[in-house]
Amino acid sequence: MPRKLSELMEEQKKQKESKPKKDVTPEYVKKERSVKYCIKDGIFTSIKSGFTESYIMPFAIALNASTGMLAAIGSVPQLIANFFQLFSQESLRIFKTRSRLIFLTALIQSFMFLPLLLIPFIAKGNLWLVLLIITLEACLGTFQGPIYNSILGDIVSEDKRGEFFGKRNRIINLINFLSTFIAGFIINSFHGLKFANSVFYGFAILFIIAFIARFTAAFYKAKIYDPEFKIPEKKTSFIKFLKNMTHNNYGIFVTYVFLFKAAASISMPFFALFLLKDLQLGYVYFTIITAVSIAASFFAMSFFGRMIDKHGSKKVLTISGFIVPLMPIMMIFAIYIKNPFYVFLFLLIEEIISGIAWSAFNLSTSSFLFDATSKDERIKHISYYNFLVGIGIFLGAVLGSLLIKISPIWITSSIPYVLLISGILRMIVTIIMIKKVREARMVEIDFSGRGFFHSAISINPRYGSNIEIIGVYDKPQQKVFHSILPIKRSTVDPVKKEERKLYEKKSLEYYRQNAIRTLKKQSEQIKNDDSYKIEKDIEKQKDQIQKITEDIKKQQLKK
Repeated sequence: MPRKLSELMEEQKKQKESKPKKDVTPEYVKKERSVKYCIKDGIFTSIKSGFTESYIMPFAIALNASTGMLAAIGSVPQLIANFFQLFSQESLRIFKTRSRLIFLTALIQSFMFLPLLLIPFIAKGNLWLVLLIITLEACLGTFQGPIYNSILGDIVSEDKRGEFFGKRNRIINLINFLSTFIAGFIINSFHGLKFANSVFYGFAILFIIAFIARFTAAFYKAKIYDPEFKIPEKKTSFIKFLKNMTHNNYGIFVTYVFLFKAAASISMPFFALFLLKDLQLGYVYFTIITAVSIAASFFAMSFFGRMIDKHGSKKVLTISGFIVPLMPIMMIFAIYIKNPFYVFLFLLIEEIISGIAWSAFNLSTSSFLFDATSKDERIKHISYYNFLVGIGIFLGAVLGSLLIKISPIWITSSIPYVLLISGILRMIVTIIMIKKVREARMVEIDFSGRGFFHSAISINPRYGSNIEIIGVYDKPQQKVFHSILPIKRSTVDPVKKEERKLYEKKSLEYYRQNAIRTLKKQSEQIKNDDSYKIEKDIEKQKDQIQKITEDIKKQQLKK
């Protein structure tokens, strides 16, 4: 009997030891570790972007790609990738966890660069294979985007998001800038060698580095803590979104960006071809011009970010919407400059202006996306936006390819005609559409407490920055009157008291106007949906407006 009892106790002890130990690490510790992993992931992802994104077109040109193939490489991957992004949220029902999805997609994506580096040596003429591999790589990277963003929103605390993403963006954009520079000098070094296919050995080094960087980033993604997540129910279908596009401000905004990007994409796929073939610039000049555009975009972000906070997205979108169309027209003058060095200097100035203008355009569209969408449906609406913009870029690239074939030669080629048409169409779209877009938030007085945060993984020439909207957060409370000392009983200057009263009076009036606009918008939506007729005019709803105004004022005063 004693022996049997001891055996039983020994068996129970073995069972306890065989059971997996429960992770007792506090959640805040997991999140702090994950924040560091996110920064490391961003660093290696930006290395991958710097060594590949600006050099895919030169790689295709080195393979003697036609203008039609360049148009396809510049548009098809983004179109298909944005289409599959529509299903990324639903795919969680298969993968079960977000961390598993982002790890597997990033891991598979890293291996796409290995067959790409072999193509010049085993299938040099097969550009369709290049297009297929680039499309698969883009799909895998884009597919995980919304899911990765939702994890970041869960692990970064609200009061530290601004600090975290500011630090992360500075680091990864610096790495992206340096990577682009280094990649360009690698290509130029191998291009100068005399043996056959020397330049493709340079591209092979770029793709090997990109593979290692993305492979490493995938394992940092696997270490990121994935809090419990409930898949949100589908509220707005894509068909319903399309039907209501002309009836709401967000739909009009999406239509404007769709048309603008379509017009811009008429010439964008042929930017590298114009520089390398028409203007006969070397890889060093191409690299410097590309890097300068990236640097200009990066440094302009903070200025335009503050401008958006103060004046709203609409104003910055309008200004950039009229400057960006001038850039392709300005590039045409380069064909009349005979000295290659002066061509380089001219394009350097053009690309600085272009980088700043595209930075303003992309940052204002990103901010507008946040302001015009609700938190619950933001991921879906941004996926719809990306898909429609992808269609616009594809259609524009196809049109640009056709125009190059039918347009006459203008000194060097028919590309200058495409640049001119692209610039004119961009301007026409802005003139017609921008006045129909309304500001999506109240900006007359800068209220603290609300904001958005974004992740700029890469900045592409001609397109500006690649900005991913992550979510909504509360900014730390800021002082309204920075030059005023804290109020202390009766020692406050009467003038400052009056200034504060005036501020509160103006705030109340803006709240009231905002409430009126909200009710008008609801009324217009009801009319468009034909749900029922409005029995009372908006002016008769003073009680409701007053109640909304008072509620908002109370919430602001509590903060």
